[in-house]
Amino acid sequence: MRSRLPSVTIIFAFVPAFAFLSFLLWYLYTSPKIFYDNFHRIDLAGVEPVSTTSFSPPTASRSAPHSYGIVHPRPPSECIDPFRLPGYLYLPSESDSVADTRWVPFYPSFRDAPDPTEAVYPRPTEAGDLLLKDTGIEPDFFSLSPTQWTKKLIFYYNILSEVDSRDGHNPKIINADEKSILEEMEWIRHRRVLTVGDSVDRFMVLDFCEEFRGAIFFEEGGRQGEQRTTASCHIPFVNLTIMQWHLPSTLTYRPSWWWIPDMPIVAFEQRLEEVYRKTLPRLLGWGGRPDLVLFQTGFWDERVFREAEHAEEEKSLPEAQKTKVWWKSNSQLKWSELRFVAARVKKVIRMLRQELGEDSPLMYRTLSTKRDGKEQDLGLISVDRMMRALMAQLDVEVFEWGKIVYGFASEYQDELHIRRGRLSWLWADMVISYLFRGAGGIEIEGKVKVKPTNDTWFDVAKNWAECHRWLISWEGR
Repeated sequence: MRSRLPSVTIIFAFVPAFAFLSFLLWYLYTSPKIFYDNFHRIDLAGVEPVSTTSFSPPTASRSAPHSYGIVHPRPPSECIDPFRLPGYLYLPSESDSVADTRWVPFYPSFRDAPDPTEAVYPRPTEAGDLLLKDTGIEPDFFSLSPTQWTKKLIFYYNILSEVDSRDGHNPKIINADEKSILEEMEWIRHRRVLTVGDSVDRFMVLDFCEEFRGAIFFEEGGRQGEQRTTASCHIPFVNLTIMQWHLPSTLTYRPSWWWIPDMPIVAFEQRLEEVYRKTLPRLLGWGGRPDLVLFQTGFWDERVFREAEHAEEEKSLPEAQKTKVWWKSNSQLKWSELRFVAARVKKVIRMLRQELGEDSPLMYRTLSTKRDGKEQDLGLISVDRMMRALMAQLDVEVFEWGKIVYGFASEYQDELHIRRGRLSWLWADMVISYLFRGAGGIEIEGKVKVKPTNDTWFDVAKNWAECHRWLISWEGR
């Protein structure tokens, strides 16, 4: 009878190797999370960090495996998002070009700059009463603001448009400045952007489109009723497309009291199946996915909760006596309402990733508020606070436009919508700035340190991931 001892010996010989392999796999799996969860503050070149939040969010759930935490990251000093830093929004006068709108971050150099003579104590008697004139922003600070990408893109587009308009017998002669911008902006061709939100986003897409002669803005449902489905802007020659998916709240069904007769589909799941998916072929950028996705919800959620209460109050009234409500809530959302929105948003984010690619660059567009809201903004502010914390935990970065433009009531065209002008120009600059990062570019304190190349254009997910772990935080209350 053959002995079984050799086979048993072989099995025991493999046990240590198997244990070591298991430990190695566990370590590789968890070490990025351990490192990330213990990271709290970024030191900028040895000086005190400008962001001092102590909030350290957890990484995204392993049930949605992104390449975000896998790519070897760039050092924190190369991963500073200027739009997440505190700063000053410079708005040119109405008579000047809106293209001069700039976000000027408060880098450490602001703290270290020489103090103005007017701030000296004691004040000389002969100086008289203090009256500070508007002298503008010093060039040293202005030079630190992010690149004016929209201005460059329009210049680039106009060159391509003129080249296309010439025939072979009268070709355009390219001068040195034009040659430089053609080389600098070539990376932006064939990009795709998706915004998921409300009519505030739709107006931003429309306003962006109107900056380019010959650009095409198209709404699937026309200008009435079903306009709240999808819209898109296509910039020819550059082949840049920005698409908007309209999301009328996070409700899971269409209530009987719904106040828009020609909006038959409300739930995100149904809209994705019957409306949004039709547009997917137009959203395929480098790598077969969008180059940037912006998401937000808030206005519609607040309204549907108030409409639901109003409908309940009038349930016993004859139909002829029932009224519609233009929501004027003066309170935060109820805790139960925030819990509902949070649950729905988690699912929407999960479905967006499944549909568009787990590692597509995804950002939460912070909520803008009403023009003269004050207390009426409490509901939106409560949603925005919740969303910031939730997005950090869901591994989603923040597009701070809504926070930056807060309070500029004169820039609104009505109670809700920001008009075309200085704030819409800022939105465009921010979008292109994030596209630049996705193309492999690096900009630090207003200077382009790394330009996108043919080797980086295509790998948007990898480029995004290189700085992603340093840019996840909720930043504020």
